Order: sequence, then C-alpha cells, then structure tokens
Amino acid sequence: MLLLALAAATCSSFGPAEREYIIHLDSIAAPRTHPADSAMTVEFYGTVGPNGCHRLDRYELEKTPSRLDVTVWGVETQNAICTQAIVPLNDSLTVPAPFTDPFTIVAHQPSGSERTVTVEIR
Repeated sequence: MLLLALAAATCSSFGPAEREYIIHLDSIAAPRTHPADSAMTVEFYGTVGPNGCHRLDRYELEKTPSRLDVTVWGVETQNAICTQAIVPLNDSLTVPAPFTDPFTIVAHQPSGSERTVTVEIR
C-alpha cells in the first residue's frame, strides 16, 4: 500500500510536462517586391528541436501596415519517449494586406536578437 501511494505521488495524472521556448530562425523567405493590397506568403526556416520531443506550437504576431513582428514558439515534451530525429522548421504564414512601403518583417530570436527582412511594396 505504501508503494502504491508513493507511486501515485511521483506520477502526474496529466501526462508529461511541457516547456515552451522561442525557436531560433535560420532564415526568412519573403518576396522582394509585393503589391500593397494582396496577402503575402512568408516562409520560416530553422530547427524546432534536436529530437521528436519538440514541436512547433504557435506564431505570436503583431502587424501594422509597415511591419510584422513574429515570435515562433515551440514546445518540448519532457519525461517522454521520443524519436531521435531532428525536427526542422519549414513552414509558411500568410500575412494579410494592407502593406506600406517598405514593409519590414522582424523575427525575434531566443537570444533577444532579431532577424529582419524588408519587402518593397508597389
């Protein structure tokens, strides 16, 4: 009985714990020029995590006509059995119009730095 109580105290009935983190972006692909009144596709590349315990969770976005601020969030499932395959980030996002020239895409990195791409709006 004591072992059963001890086992229940050390195991979570809600499953493995998860840890959120900002994904490091290696690059951002956007068009060089784009019309002011149509949606724009932006592609993001990087590594979500070193193994299958990591997954893309969400994009945190703040948009004005002249700027898009992006933070890409991942989640690591802890204390779980996972594949050993690296999880790449190769994802796209559709950004709604309108845009003004120049339009700047700013991606926030885990280090606090930023990766920036500028698009000429015509």
